[in-house]
Amino acid sequence: MKTLGLGLCAVILLSVGCTTDVGGAARPVAVIGPDGAVALNSDLVLDGSESFVPGRVAAQLTYAWSVAVSPAEQSATLATPTEATTALRGDTPGLYVVRLVVSSGSVTSAPTYANVRVFVPNLAPAANAGPDQYVDPLTTVTLDGTSSADPEGGAITYAWTQTAGDGVTLSDAAAASPTFLAPAPAGPLSFSLIVTDADGIESQPDTVVVVVQDLPPVAVISA
Repeated sequence: MKTLGLGLCAVILLSVGCTTDVGGAARPVAVIGPDGAVALNSDLVLDGSESFVPGRVAAQLTYAWSVAVSPAEQSATLATPTEATTALRGDTPGLYVVRLVVSSGSVTSAPTYANVRVFVPNLAPAANAGPDQYVDPLTTVTLDGTSSADPEGGAITYAWTQTAGDGVTLSDAAAASPTFLAPAPAGPLSFSLIVTDADGIESQPDTVVVVVQDLPPVAVISA
């Protein structure tokens, strides 16, 4: 019977591959979920729970995860390398190749692999609407958003909006430093600035207050 089993296995091997070892035990098959990507120093869960033994339902398996390829030595950790699922955390950007082998006790699977790309996340830019100002009526006021910045050093666009006070017309709401004519009524004016990076990531709004001051009374001396 053993000789017959091995002969059949040799025939099957020509077409689909043999799933038994010399002792006739079925060879387990390691299965990992799809390739993935994760931000630097964040966790990506890898799932090997779909691994199986052909012809056996709910077979008991042991798991052995490892990092086969990484962009730098000792740049990755696996949270639970002997469990059905694990989590990869990489501290260097680049491609990591994770290896999984499963065992049914007497027979070990061939390894299977998953590719994980670790990337540096795109941080949001920071808007800076400049310091509050005190101005006289009917004077030209310049708003200053030039201290706004993208942490990656990329280009940003500007969007100014008046949020309070008597309405004024900005010279260019998409400029870093638009101007407007202060209205005659005294009082505070508020403006919000949002900046956006080249990838469309918006900043949190920043607000500046422009206070239009009352002009002091002018003494008139009659002759």
